[in-house]
Amino acid sequence: MATQENKVVYGLKNVHYSKMTIDQTGKVVYAKPTAIRGAVEISLESKAELVSFEADNEVYYSAPGTSSYEGTLTLAKVPDAFLVDILGEVLDETDGVQTEVDGAKTSNFALLFQFEGDV
Repeated sequence: MATQENKVVYGLKNVHYSKMTIDQTGKVVYAKPTAIRGAVEISLESKAELVSFEADNEVYYSAPGTSSYEGTLTLAKVPDAFLVDILGEVLDETDGVQTEVDGAKTSNFALLFQFEGDV
């Protein structure tokens, strides 16, 4: 039996982020997921690119490239922990002031979420 696809998706919930690092052996490691409360909406678009190789003055070989996604996540409020962990803001432990740093080093992360649909 063929699986049915959702025609409508709704009910975004259980949004989490997980910071990605690379260990000493070169293995990708994800931290324990951290919840992001207040998720409103997510919109994602696949960005698969065609990889081509030219030889003899023509396209000699082409194949679909690795697919990635680009999108928008709307939140009621971006959590302070995300701003520090992923966007590189600095939290002063002494007075509790959080500062955005010009040229801060951002971190790669996984975005995890759940939604419901009509199927």
